[in-house]
Amino acid sequence: MFSTHKNIIVVVGTTGVGKTKLGVDLAKQFSGEVINCDVMQMYKGLEVATAKATQEERQGIPHHLMSFLEPHETFSPHEFRKLADAKINEISERGKMPIVVGGTMYYVQGLLWDHLIEQGGTCHQPGETVDDQVEHDKATEEEEESSTSSTSSTASTASTASTSSKSKPNSSSTSSLWEKLQRVDPEMAAELHPNNVRKIARSLEIYNTSGGVTHTELLRQQKESGGGIANLDVSRYPNACILWCRCDKDVLKQRLDDRVETMMSNGLREEIVELQTNAMKKSVSSSSNSMSNETAVVPYDVTRGVYQSIGFKEFQEYLTLVRTNNVKQQDNTKHTTKDTQDGTTIELNAALERGIEQLKISTKRYARKQLAWIRNRWIAKQVPVHVLDTTDVLEWQNKVDAVAQSVVRASFGVTGCVGTERSAKDRRVKQLSLKESRRFQMEHAEIQQIKSEKSAKKRKYRESLKARKIEENAKRRKAAEHARAESQEQKENKE
Repeated sequence: MFSTHKNIIVVVGTTGVGKTKLGVDLAKQFSGEVINCDVMQMYKGLEVATAKATQEERQGIPHHLMSFLEPHETFSPHEFRKLADAKINEISERGKMPIVVGGTMYYVQGLLWDHLIEQGGTCHQPGETVDDQVEHDKATEEEEESSTSSTSSTASTASTASTSSKSKPNSSSTSSLWEKLQRVDPEMAAELHPNNVRKIARSLEIYNTSGGVTHTELLRQQKESGGGIANLDVSRYPNACILWCRCDKDVLKQRLDDRVETMMSNGLREEIVELQTNAMKKSVSSSSNSMSNETAVVPYDVTRGVYQSIGFKEFQEYLTLVRTNNVKQQDNTKHTTKDTQDGTTIELNAALERGIEQLKISTKRYARKQLAWIRNRWIAKQVPVHVLDTTDVLEWQNKVDAVAQSVVRASFGVTGCVGTERSAKDRRVKQLSLKESRRFQMEHAEIQQIKSEKSAKKRKYRESLKARKIEENAKRRKAAEHARAESQEQKENKE
């Protein structure tokens, strides 16, 4: 049975900050087991692209909820929460420490707090790491829009390559959806852009499957009942010890670029080609089944499952060329010349390089998005988060491992907390870590205040500019009318 009073460790942070390593280190120290909360690592395949911990990196520590989904499957935060609750309970009953590790912040948040809307179905696309069901935080929305535009362009490029790609809704159908939402839930419609089909459809789905209760009303009820994000007092796991791994911005950028190069050296290109090849084979097999009146599911759809993953979607141009070239080779084996082969190789290499550069951009953008989430939804709301500085890997033992262990001991009093002196030291370290979190909170508040003041100034300037234009237009109209009147008077005098 689910219990909210389990002791759990939660390790969060942007991609590339060392969450996986810290999870393993803590598991070794406190007899723990890792529960994966990176949604793309829940899929089979793309071991390199999704940076799954190798068997060597796991060091014998059990890792749960990893590589259990088929590449084409959809998955939801609700489904994850049920599985994670069961794993936490199971691990705790065996006397082990559950350690939740991952950067899919929407899933982590849905596990810790009751902010998920239960009505309205649960079939979300697994790549959705944006909170569609709570308040629309401006900073996070800006990150989301930039990421969405990149994903949309990639998906658009790849849509012709997918045997089951979904047709884009036309402007009239999009407008119709938004108008329908405006009729049933005008407050939510006012919050959403008319072209944001995914969120509009989600709100309509909630309305249609909840007996006519609007998305806005459900959020209001949830807030009044104590749901949503506040502090650990209203958490589903109030005993959670949250560790935030963070890294200096410039150091992280270089680390992420180096990580992409390492992925390429470790076989990322071969991995994505193999995934596409296997998916296409299943697509053909599925089509054959449909011809024989069997139920068929076409798995290769770049808008579903693991195919959305950073590390795969950026290479759609390259993968399309690979597939096209393979078909040409099969059809024209005897007529392929060396010049043609050389030209194809140059084209493939150029597309691959563009994919690599796009992957670096996407990875850094995703890191910014994760950071914005933590700052705007946790730090700004005074969630007790313990900060760990992972900037200097040479100081990992002192600045990360030792601090994390002290925080955990001070939080739970687990094995290893020997004597009052040691306990006092652990408590001091824990307080310093929380103090760092409060420093980020104040820094964030100052930044938001500056942004607010700038926005107010811009708004005031735009309003004054608009008023001045209105006044100038009025003067011009008056002058024009006066000129016409004089012209008419002169004309009448001549007559």
